Amino acid sequence: MDVAVMPESVVSEDLAVSEDAILDAIQIDPTCWVSASNIVLANGEIFSFAERPYLIQPMRSKHKRICVEKAAQLGFSETFILRELHGCIFGIYKQGSIYLFPNADEMRKFSQSRFNTLIQANKATIGKYVKSGGRGGTDTANLKRVGRANLFLDGATLTQSIGDNVQQQESAALRGKAADSLNLDEGDLMNPDILTLAGPRLKNSDIARITVLSNPSIPNWGISKLFNQSNQNQWFRKCLHCNHWNCPDEVFPEYISIDDSGKGYCACQKCGKSLGLGIYLPGSPEHSCEWRPLKPENKEWEGYHISTLNHPKTDPYKVKTDFEEAKREGGVKLQNFYKFELGLPYIDSEDQLTPPTVYDCCGQDVMALTHTGPCAMGLDVGLTKHALIGFRTEREKWEIIRAARIPSFADALVFVRKYGVKSAVVDIRPYEDAARQFQKDAVKLGCKVYLCEYSQNPMEEAFWDNNRKVVKTYRTGILDVSHRLIAEKKIKLPRRCPEIDEFVKQVCSMAKVLGENKRTHTPIYEYISTNKDDHYRHVLGYFYLAASGNKISMVKSKYAISSEPQFVVNDNSRYI
Repeated sequence: MDVAVMPESVVSEDLAVSEDAILDAIQIDPTCWVSASNIVLANGEIFSFAERPYLIQPMRSKHKRICVEKAAQLGFSETFILRELHGCIFGIYKQGSIYLFPNADEMRKFSQSRFNTLIQANKATIGKYVKSGGRGGTDTANLKRVGRANLFLDGATLTQSIGDNVQQQESAALRGKAADSLNLDEGDLMNPDILTLAGPRLKNSDIARITVLSNPSIPNWGISKLFNQSNQNQWFRKCLHCNHWNCPDEVFPEYISIDDSGKGYCACQKCGKSLGLGIYLPGSPEHSCEWRPLKPENKEWEGYHISTLNHPKTDPYKVKTDFEEAKREGGVKLQNFYKFELGLPYIDSEDQLTPPTVYDCCGQDVMALTHTGPCAMGLDVGLTKHALIGFRTEREKWEIIRAARIPSFADALVFVRKYGVKSAVVDIRPYEDAARQFQKDAVKLGCKVYLCEYSQNPMEEAFWDNNRKVVKTYRTGILDVSHRLIAEKKIKLPRRCPEIDEFVKQVCSMAKVLGENKRTHTPIYEYISTNKDDHYRHVLGYFYLAASGNKISMVKSKYAISSEPQFVVNDNSRYI
C-alpha cells in the first residue's frame, strides 16, 4: 500500500506496518481502502493518488462541512463517490448517504455511465456489497443498497408547495430520507435553498456531513460564496531545488515556463525551476505538496480551491496561451475559461451592476415625503412590500423620488394618495388575490394598476392585457432594461441614505449568466440572484413599465423634504 495514504498513527519510523494495522486503517480511512483495493474507474484507469495527491486530504477529512471550488476533470466526483461507498460498506454511515445532482437526467447519466460501471469493474471490492433483487436488496438508478445502508442518487430540483407561496419549497429528493452524509455534485446548478432543506435529513446523525463541490459560476454565489466563508485551502507545492513553497493558482498567469522540448511547466517563484506535481508524505523529507488554509480562523466550512494547473495531464503553458486567447475574445469564452480551467468565478461588468455604478446615479435631493403628481409606482409583493415612486423627466430619462419598504397594501394606498400616483405596476405573485383588491382600491383614487406577470417568451417585451389588467413581460428582457437604466445613467436616484444603500445592495444582487431552456434544452441567458433580497431590482422594472407612459417636466429642481414640489404635466402626457 502507498504509505502516503496511511494514517500517521499506523506508520512507524521504519515504515514497518502490521497487517492488522493496515486492515484497521482500511476500515476507517477511505484513502487507505482505495489505495489497497486498486479501484478501477469507469474509464478503465486505476484510481491513484500518486499523480493527484491533492485528493487525499479532502477524501480523508472528517469535517462536517466541506466545499470544493474547482476546475473541471480533477477527479473530485469519483473521490467523494468512493468515500460514500466506503462509509456504507464499512458501517460508518449507518443511516446511509444522499448524493445529489442538479436534476434527475444528470443523476441517471452518472448512475448508468459511471456508477454502474464502477460496480461491475470492481466486483470484489464494491460489487459484492451492492445488493440487487431478492430479500433486502435493491439496485435502481437512484437507490443502491450498499452493505447495510442506502446510497440515494437523485436530482436536486425544488418543487413549490403550499399553494402559490413560492417562498416555501421542498425537494422530492430529500423527502422521507434520513442519512449521515449529503453530497451536492455541481452545486452551482442547484437552488441554494437545498442546503437549508437538507438540515432535517441529517439531524439524527452524529456525522451529519455536507459536501458541496462545483465548478464556480459567478462571484459570491453558490460554491464561491461557500468558499469565501471557509478556511480557503489552496494547493501548495515545494520546489525540490530551493525548498521554496509555491501556489501556482495564486500567481497565474505568471511563473509559467516552457522547456526545450516545448512542454510547459509551473515554475518556482524563487529559482524559476520546475515544481513537479509533488509528493504527499507528511513527516517525511520527501513531502513536497500540501493544502494550506489562507483563513484558518473560519471554522464552519473547510474549503478547497484548485485549478487545472495541478492536473497531471495538463500543459500549463497551453493553459496560459488559452487564457490569452480567451481574454482577446471575451464573453462566454472568458467566463468558461475561468470556470473550467481556473476554477474561479467570473462575471463581466455588462452582466452585473456594481455599487459604484449605482451610486453614480444619486443626486443631491433627499427623498420626498409628498408629491403633487402625476407619479408612477412599482411595487414588489411579499411579506414586506418594496416600492419605488417617480416619473419620467424626458423621453429616455426617469427619476425616483421615493424608495420604501412597507408592510401592507394599505400602506401602498397611502403612497398612492401622498404622491399623486396615477400609474402603477405590481407583482402578481405570490398574493394575487390581495394584489387584485389593491388594484380595485387604487382605481377609486384615480390610479390605474396593472399586475406584472413574468414570461419566458423573448417575443413578449411588454404585452398589456387591458381585459385582465395584466402586463406580461420577458423576465430577462425587463431585467436587461433595468440594468441599462443604471449603467447608462438614465435614471436619477435620491441622495445616498440607508434606504438607498439597501436599494443598491438589492439591485446589484442579480447577475446575467448563460443557462439552458428547460423545455427546449437550448442555451439562453437568464438572471440569477446572488442574494435572496433582490426585490428592488424587480421593482425597478415594474417602475419603468408604469412610468413609460408618463412624460413629466420638472419646474423646480430643488425641494425640501417637507415641502411639496411643483410640477407641470406636458400636454402630450398619457397614462397607461
